[in-house]
Amino acid sequence: MKVDFDIFDDYLDGKLSPEHAAALEEQLAADAELNKAFELHKRMREALVKRAKARAIADQARERLRAEGFFDQFQKKKRQPVLSNKLAGLLLALLLIIVAGLIGYVRTCNQSSEHKQPRFPEEPGTISPGNPALPRQDSDTVVIKKRRPIAGGSRTEEPLWSLEPVAKKNMFTEFAQAESSTWSKGSRGVDSTHWRYWFVRDKPDYDQAFRLLQQQAADTLRETQRSEYYVLGALCLLHKPNCPSGDAVQYLEKAKGVDRLNHKIYLLTAYLQNQQFIEAKAWAQNSKIPADQWPSGAAQWLK
Repeated sequence: MKVDFDIFDDYLDGKLSPEHAAALEEQLAADAELNKAFELHKRMREALVKRAKARAIADQARERLRAEGFFDQFQKKKRQPVLSNKLAGLLLALLLIIVAGLIGYVRTCNQSSEHKQPRFPEEPGTISPGNPALPRQDSDTVVIKKRRPIAGGSRTEEPLWSLEPVAKKNMFTEFAQAESSTWSKGSRGVDSTHWRYWFVRDKPDYDQAFRLLQQQAADTLRETQRSEYYVLGALCLLHKPNCPSGDAVQYLEKAKGVDRLNHKIYLLTAYLQNQQFIEAKAWAQNSKIPADQWPSGAAQWLK
């Protein structure tokens, strides 16, 4: 079955109805291969936007140079002895913008080198809002073609690793139960503008709790505790299918030292999910995480 990337675009642009969006999110959470295809498509969109912005800036600089008469001098028979300081500065700025844009584009292309249509079982039909399901795979650990190393990073040419959906669901259930018990006593009298209100109520709304925690972490005037970064990272890793694994790594790294038994396992899983195998191996060794607690299929990168 082929993937209809237009559905991904409609979802990212907010054009899907709430029912169709919810159906797609549910499928992304249940199907690791489909979720991987979605993440790759999302990265390529972001790369194209950055490239378009860089090109627009270069075009503006070129038009400004033309208005200043920079290009006119090359049409004159007599060569101008020296460019004015202003024109020289504009020329330098244009060159820097072009070089920076090319470097960013190359890096983005390296990161998105996997952006080829994934191979799904060849069955008739495509994804649609009414039927967003893709066939489930027998193996929950996804291994596809090796990719090129990312310049400036520590990711390697290892096959991609993905957390098993069943293990992910079990980890989230354990996390939600433990954290609800931890925060329930301190959440009495908390109103609906605080994330804990949505986390510990009778029918928790973890999506709303995640959004409020994100807003709090982005607010420079408010202090976010390590325990809150821990909750934010765990929700990103285990509950939000569209949350980049790199964000989960950043949140859980800020939670280092938190008094939670599962923090080490969650950060290890986030490193693996983000394909940071060198960091994952170092974290497993430094934190002395027993091999029987490693995520399934991760031993080949951690030994």
